[in-house]
Amino acid sequence: MGDNRAFEFRPKESPSASKMVAKLVFRWAVSFAGFTLLAVVLISQSSASASTIVTRPTAPRHVTAAAGTNAAIISFLPPSSNGGSRIIDYYVRVFPRNPTGPALRRCPTTRCSIPGLNNGVTYHFTVAAVNHSQVGIYSRASNGITPKSPVPSGPTITFNANGGSGVMPNETEAYGTAAALAINAFSYSGYEFTGWNTAANGSGTSYADGFAYVFTASTTLYAQWIVGTYTVTFNANGGSGVMPNETKAYGTAAALTINTFSYSGYEFTGWNTAANGSGVSYADGSPYVFTASTTLYAQWAIAVPAGTSPGWTSQNWSGYVLTGQPGGYQSVGAKWTVPTINCSSVPNGHTSDWVGVNGSSDIPGLFQDGTSSSCDGGNQVDVAWWTDQAESYSEQDLYLVNPGDDMQASVYQTASGQWAYDIQDLTSGHTSSAAEAYSGQGLSAEWIAEDPASASTGQLFPLADFGSVTFSDLSLQVTGGTWYLPTYSDAWEMVAANGTVMTLPSQIVGTGSAAAFTVYYESSG
Repeated sequence: MGDNRAFEFRPKESPSASKMVAKLVFRWAVSFAGFTLLAVVLISQSSASASTIVTRPTAPRHVTAAAGTNAAIISFLPPSSNGGSRIIDYYVRVFPRNPTGPALRRCPTTRCSIPGLNNGVTYHFTVAAVNHSQVGIYSRASNGITPKSPVPSGPTITFNANGGSGVMPNETEAYGTAAALAINAFSYSGYEFTGWNTAANGSGTSYADGFAYVFTASTTLYAQWIVGTYTVTFNANGGSGVMPNETKAYGTAAALTINTFSYSGYEFTGWNTAANGSGVSYADGSPYVFTASTTLYAQWAIAVPAGTSPGWTSQNWSGYVLTGQPGGYQSVGAKWTVPTINCSSVPNGHTSDWVGVNGSSDIPGLFQDGTSSSCDGGNQVDVAWWTDQAESYSEQDLYLVNPGDDMQASVYQTASGQWAYDIQDLTSGHTSSAAEAYSGQGLSAEWIAEDPASASTGQLFPLADFGSVTFSDLSLQVTGGTWYLPTYSDAWEMVAANGTVMTLPSQIVGTGSAAAFTVYYESSG
């Protein structure tokens, strides 16, 4: 590549008495690849001779101020005219004047800091340009600014468990602003949290949990504790009445309130932490130490009915059996509620409730319908059924029912001489009825709670803890249309082979369709 360069300085005209003008001409030629580029630059400059007139610079433009801490930041544009001489400096006047600072502040550029101001005082500023000859015209006053002290960094609140346990993160808040304290997450066995304090022993400043406060410095807050209390709640567990809760100091022995609940047909036997009695037992009125709030459930045992003892005993029946009616019994019926059995108490227990005829006659045997409840794998199973002993001793299942369902059942003789069963679940609406080829004469009538036997072995199942079952709306149909309620001497008590009382029926109360009696569970033998 070729390179050919030329430089020329040539005065264009001679200086005159009034003006000297110098013109500098640069000629730049570059040749490469056969081409030549020629650049000519012409610069004019007025002579700075003694005959040149220099004036004051005009005022700087657009002076603005911004506040700092004990200082201000000044910004502006240069003047539109430098007065014929280069600007070498700027002067800044401060209003009001700071007694401890100079009257004028030097500003070598169009943006500079003015230190030494007082925080909280409002200031204005004017600016003048300085050339080689003199100070220029001062600008208009800037906007007013007020320097402020720096905002301290946000305080940190440190939470101390003060004997308790757990973790709470520190809390950093904006300086001087109200912020809610974090909710206490510490715990202390046997103690109750009462709030925060700046001293571990509570002698400092107290703060409520979760409330908003203004902090201006980092602080440690100590959890405050007092000896805790526990509450004992008494539950009637099927009974009636009211007992107030009992509140005692943590870890101290206190006597339980004497029971005031009642339960018709039951006797109070004590308290337990579980409704079914499977928890911890406590005697009535005895002192105990609790370390946590507790609910105690009243425990009940079936009371022995008042009056004379029943006239009959059986190892698997309990209730009433009627015999001796001239012409026999043409129908028998009742209502009852499917009981809730305690499968924890008797895990494989069974029980049946039914009405029927010919239970005391061997020929042709029972005709009956009712419900059975049993424990299967710890769960209660309930079914409605009927049976004709003359055809099959085992019950014939009809449909499932549930604990608490209200049942109505009857067996009766039809106009053709057959016998029919009818059993209704009044709660769910299920019903089943049919006439069967049964030739019995209805020599007896029964309302019975039974401990059934296994169809395969003939052995009695363990009697389920059914609590109690009430037979109501007792009905009978006899020849002549008149029948009388049986007396307690007609009742059957269930007694185990070892003599243990398993169930006990009550006397029949009421008259007509309002007559009722209850069979109470005592033990499984």
